[in-house]
Amino acid sequence: MTSEASDYREVAEDMLAAGLTCMQVSQILPVKRRTVIDWGHLKTHGRKENFLERMGLEREAFKPIVVAFIGSGWGYRSLSKFLDLNLWFVRDVARDYRRGTLKGGHDA
Repeated sequence: MTSEASDYREVAEDMLAAGLTCMQVSQILPVKRRTVIDWGHLKTHGRKENFLERMGLEREAFKPIVVAFIGSGWGYRSLSKFLDLNLWFVRDVARDYRRGTLKGGHDA
């Protein structure tokens, strides 16, 4: 996270604590509403350890597994929930696989 983004996050957290809604914060700051929602959720609930961290593995190690599931017809949202992996990581791997531009994974 850049220092500018970190500053925006601190300001957004203060604004949320003061009672502003996520929509109001996103209209005041140059930050998307969904980002403000995520920041607010992390502030109140903390960050949960994901599957990769529990297993002590790097994300790159899961690319072949994601490719195998995607190749057999799984959608990236379903797969993300099933494997407890970051939605955007799975989406990016699936997209790169379908485009034929996957780096660091195995072809299925």
